[in-house]
Amino acid sequence: MFVIRAVLLLSLVSRYECTPSSKCDEHCLYLDSNTLICTNIPSCVPDGVNRVKVEDTSIKYPMVTNLNFTGRNWNKVTYLQLLDFAVYGSRLWTISNASFVALDSLRELHVSIKHLKIDSNALVGLPAVKVIDFSCSTSLNFNDMRTLFNGTNKVANVNEFNLWEWDDGGKTYNFDDTFVDMLYPRNITKIDVRSSGINVLNITTVFKRWPNLRSFNVSYSLIKDIYIEDLQFNDVENVDILDISGIGLPEFGSRILPQINEFNNSVYNLKDQHRFLRAVLSFPRINASGIFGSPISLSVNNYTIDSEENVHFYVKELELKKNNLNRLDLRIKEPTKITSDLVYLGLSSNDIEYLHHSLLSCMPNLTRLDLSNNFLYKMVAEDILQFETMLSGVPVLENINLSKNNLTNIPSNYFRSSKMLVSIDLSFNRLHLITFDVSELQRLQLLDLSSNDIKFLDSASLQFLSIIPRSIENNSMILTSNPISCSQCRDKSFLQWILSTKTVNVKSQNLKCINEEGRHVEIDDVITSAVQYICIRNSVIISSTLSAMFLLTSSVSLTVWLYRRRIRRNQLSHRNAMIEKIQQGQGKFNYAAFLSYSSEDGKFVANKVIPDLERHLHAMTRVNNDRKLICTGDANLRPGFYVHDEIDTCIDLCSVVIILVTEEYCKSNYCTSELEKAYIKRRPVILMFKDYVNENLMTKTMKDLYKRNVRILWMKQNEEYILQTSWENVCTAILDLMA
Repeated sequence: MFVIRAVLLLSLVSRYECTPSSKCDEHCLYLDSNTLICTNIPSCVPDGVNRVKVEDTSIKYPMVTNLNFTGRNWNKVTYLQLLDFAVYGSRLWTISNASFVALDSLRELHVSIKHLKIDSNALVGLPAVKVIDFSCSTSLNFNDMRTLFNGTNKVANVNEFNLWEWDDGGKTYNFDDTFVDMLYPRNITKIDVRSSGINVLNITTVFKRWPNLRSFNVSYSLIKDIYIEDLQFNDVENVDILDISGIGLPEFGSRILPQINEFNNSVYNLKDQHRFLRAVLSFPRINASGIFGSPISLSVNNYTIDSEENVHFYVKELELKKNNLNRLDLRIKEPTKITSDLVYLGLSSNDIEYLHHSLLSCMPNLTRLDLSNNFLYKMVAEDILQFETMLSGVPVLENINLSKNNLTNIPSNYFRSSKMLVSIDLSFNRLHLITFDVSELQRLQLLDLSSNDIKFLDSASLQFLSIIPRSIENNSMILTSNPISCSQCRDKSFLQWILSTKTVNVKSQNLKCINEEGRHVEIDDVITSAVQYICIRNSVIISSTLSAMFLLTSSVSLTVWLYRRRIRRNQLSHRNAMIEKIQQGQGKFNYAAFLSYSSEDGKFVANKVIPDLERHLHAMTRVNNDRKLICTGDANLRPGFYVHDEIDTCIDLCSVVIILVTEEYCKSNYCTSELEKAYIKRRPVILMFKDYVNENLMTKTMKDLYKRNVRILWMKQNEEYILQTSWENVCTAILDLMA
């Protein structure tokens, strides 16, 4: 009898236990060395793997029980994700009671399933779980959630709760005491309920009952009403961030702001909204971007804020980008009565045309100010004196971003009051001369003038630069992507200054100038000699010095001619050699280039990029039209093979890599990994930008390439993207970069 029982027991164990020879990774792919992505829950987990993601199962009615997780190494898994966005009715998941009880090491449980039935005791156990996530599980209602978390023996130690895109089974819900009671008394430190439908959001209750809450994210949620009265600084002083960006406020917004037509030629007493504003601005860090989006725009004209008592706001970082704050002619009657702890203010992408200096004067501790991507050029035209004094009230400012404001000049005293400045970003404007004084900015380390209209700098501009502080030496002035000229005699002084100063590193920035033939050439001593020749050629040569000048001009001409001939000969020889290798099609010359792009841009690539690029490459290389010269993931990756290996193979078959940079590309880890692979393999990389892309979204490698190398640009004109260079120029660059 004992033998029979032993045999039965062994057969039962073998049913659920993986032996070393079993295939634990069947129906799975390795995302990395410790992460599996599977279409079914694997019976066991390979050695070394501690993260398992189950996505889009092929089973009609998936059922999760405790038997799913009894196999080898499941007790070592720290991260489990069950994800299925199948439409309602096509797949019904069931999670039974105590399903995860064997997962002793699990720290993160993510369940994102649209059509889900979960038993009330499904979360029993799980003592190590710190993160619980039911985002996008829209079939669950509030009662389901409440019973699911009711009891002290269920995920008792969880401190992070995620519930994205949830709306109580199709209805809005109240985020108040009832919601807090659902998770209480768990020590919650982070809540993320972004993109949800919320009827009433009681921020006061949330932070008073969860004193250790560090992060609260309700971004892009539709919120009918908010309660935030009676909240004090000591209730939220340890909060890392309150993220309310992109929220919809159908009723609440009309209560907290006066009517738009009242924002003109009037006085506003702060006591009317003092309690509310004090509560909101008690949070140390707030992201309130995109709340007042299109079609709402805020235009304030001659509007004065007064206060009968001293008011102090404790907020330290405030992000307000993309709020359509078009005009802020907002005056503070007594700036000393209204103060704040603010050290960062983000006002980018608001189309700001006017900003009164007294608004910044109540922020004496401000160290970082982002005014990028606005219309401040209109303020310069309207009231240059007001623009010049804009920074007068922020004496400890260290970093200012004025990029993408279409500015053509900066007043000479604009930065004089901010003597602590370390970084000034004036990139992507229309500056053509240096009109501002930075001689008193002894801490200045970066002056970014890239992507402006600087062709040459006159004597007045060079005078400003000659007294630049020593702190900005060693490649701290950025001049990339400017149309620097070396075609006229006037350019000589500027070119000589570029080559002699320690402020600009010509080689690292790969600075080039446009010569008489309209070509971009490297800035070096030969070019200055060529410009010197232009000066001599245009001078009136008196007869007494004709012989000497003839010898000088002859030697310069010969030097320039020999230099140009050598460059052209080397380029032509290299190009012909590369064309021959492409024609042979061996090794990394199987394709001319690998094109990396986000799937979101697939239609654009198929219609606007690949056809013209293939056609011009075939014409230039004389390769048979039947052979593809551009390698892409969609066309060349082999189905069923490990995606990262396939990408490696594609890059190995190409000499150059082209990256179509969009915000979607920057946000995708899969896409940016292709750039990193190319960089590691030392493949030349050409960045092709589809309109402007937020630099903050770029990886470090992409930023380095963006600031160092010339890139291809598509600009939108009349609802159509237009290439800002020629395809011949693009193809020539591909051939010249090959090695």
